[in-house]
Amino acid sequence: MYLYGTPLGCEDDDTVAFPLRDVVIAGDPASLRGLARFFDDAAAQIEEAGAYLQPDWHQHYQDFASEDSAEFWGGDVIVMQPLPPREDLGDPFLARLPRLVRAARLGHTELVTEMLAAGDDPNQRSADGYGALHAASDANAPPIVELLLNAGTDVEQRWVLGRTPLMRAAGVGSTEIGEMLLDAGADAARTDECGGTALIGAAASGNCELAQMLIDAGADIRAVEHDLDTPLTSAAGAGHVEIVRLLLGLGVAPDETPCGLTALMEAAESGHVADVQLLLAAGADPFLTDEGQTALDMAVERQQSEVAEILRAATRP
Repeated sequence: MYLYGTPLGCEDDDTVAFPLRDVVIAGDPASLRGLARFFDDAAAQIEEAGAYLQPDWHQHYQDFASEDSAEFWGGDVIVMQPLPPREDLGDPFLARLPRLVRAARLGHTELVTEMLAAGDDPNQRSADGYGALHAASDANAPPIVELLLNAGTDVEQRWVLGRTPLMRAAGVGSTEIGEMLLDAGADAARTDECGGTALIGAAASGNCELAQMLIDAGADIRAVEHDLDTPLTSAAGAGHVEIVRLLLGLGVAPDETPCGLTALMEAAESGHVADVQLLLAAGADPFLTDEGQTALDMAVERQQSEVAEILRAATRP
């Protein structure tokens, strides 16, 4: 639970929040009774709502006030001792994570080491399945990934929609973590409930080395996510020409798509000149349409003038 308040002399929109464990209570009996009523009211509101929902304005408060400058509610009631910044303060996602998972997400290697040594479960997860290995992958923290793997964490633990740590590592483009997870037995071909794969994530993040590593480990170069995205369209849409070149070289057809939106269209509407040129050279058809629009139409609509000129030249009789 957090304690909210506005420092004296500040505007209402300067409200800040402190975790209770970082709060020192002081003051006269009357003020403390008022504070007790505040907590009673807060508890009643929480019970009525059925859950504790953090307000939209709940924000990070990195610079903790010194003892002589942090009086709240008109008196010397709550005193903040000088403390180091807390990256998780005010972040609803981090606040609901188990402690090992939160430490991993924040990249605190020493803290994770201490927790594991103290007996914390390396497979600790949040209610929706977000585990310490997901967190360390998201944080791009290879030392923590190594600690967790050595402690016996499940390399294939599943988060929302079946997302694995390898998918998270690919999404942030971490070659080192990707290699560690593959060496530990992670399945490069695994899909989530939407069809998403680690290779689609690597294609979107632009890590060609990791993409090749995943392909070598058995990733499907034609996987389809949400009946829409493939490794090729993801790479083209993000402007990662080397991955586009890699996939074309492995035999993926330039116009191959599960829907009407081709890699050429993705690259055109985002203004990725090199990708458009490569796809056209590989035989991409500039006359194909999606919902009545060609790649040229999309480039014009998005005011991608250089790409539009290339496509005009490709569509002239």
